[in-house]
Amino acid sequence: MKKKQWAISVVCGALAYASTISAESNLDFYGEYIYLKRNDIKKTTLVRNTTTETNALSNMRKFDFKPGYRVGVIYTANCTNSLEFNYLHVNSWGFNKSVSGNQNLLIPLKQNAASFPAADLVREKYRVAFCAGEANYWYYLTPRAQNYFSFATLFGFHYFRLEEKLKLLSITNTIVNPYFVNMRNDMFGLQLGCLLQSNPTDVTYWNIAAKAGGMANNLRLEKSLQSKKERVRAGLFTEVSAQAGWTPASWIKFYVGYQMVFLYGIGTAPEQISQRRSCIHHDSKTIFQAVFGGMAFTF
Repeated sequence: MKKKQWAISVVCGALAYASTISAESNLDFYGEYIYLKRNDIKKTTLVRNTTTETNALSNMRKFDFKPGYRVGVIYTANCTNSLEFNYLHVNSWGFNKSVSGNQNLLIPLKQNAASFPAADLVREKYRVAFCAGEANYWYYLTPRAQNYFSFATLFGFHYFRLEEKLKLLSITNTIVNPYFVNMRNDMFGLQLGCLLQSNPTDVTYWNIAAKAGGMANNLRLEKSLQSKKERVRAGLFTEVSAQAGWTPASWIKFYVGYQMVFLYGIGTAPEQISQRRSCIHHDSKTIFQAVFGGMAFTF
């Protein structure tokens, strides 16, 4: 009899707990329109003038703001625990330039240089693509959207992909010699973070957040007249963001924000031109900055 009473008590307790979780839990679906830019990267010579021994063409480009989107979902189990998943995609950057000479334009290769002699004209086509995704567990030390201040910690997983494709056409009279470099960075790793939120009124809020983590970068390189290479190297990233929002009703909110991401330990396509056959340059860094606006629905 005691066993039966104990079993009934356990079941009733579990049902009561489940009903509490069900009452507090919800799903938030959000979508953001984002404008993102990349800061300038390290200057690298793409074409050298052999007559004047000067830089005829470099990789320096202005990475203007590009539109993109971020979509995500947040599952809130209760006032202190939640899970978040999101994905970011940005339209790619594209550049086309050319430089003219008189059989004095040379691509500064350390391997297969004889296959690309000095040219009259070199045309460049450069494409850069970026996307990211993350999965996070948030723990709120003080309940969000309730106290005047709310503080949360984060533990999660972050993924970045930075892909660059560079193609050079070396033209002498009617002879065209194409040279290409395809560089892909697949960066993934664990991250820690924190968030401070303020709720000055019942319908407005603002927050600031910071994240950081170590990354493993799976570098994949393809070059003309060389076999494909793949290496895994260490890197790191940091991210800071700020956001302000308006919640006119419990089931919807609108917000705007700013975000900055710093990546270290990446490889860019232009830097691989002057590298030897067995090397992949992977010590570069870059910064992405973004402004965004979005809305979220709660179910």
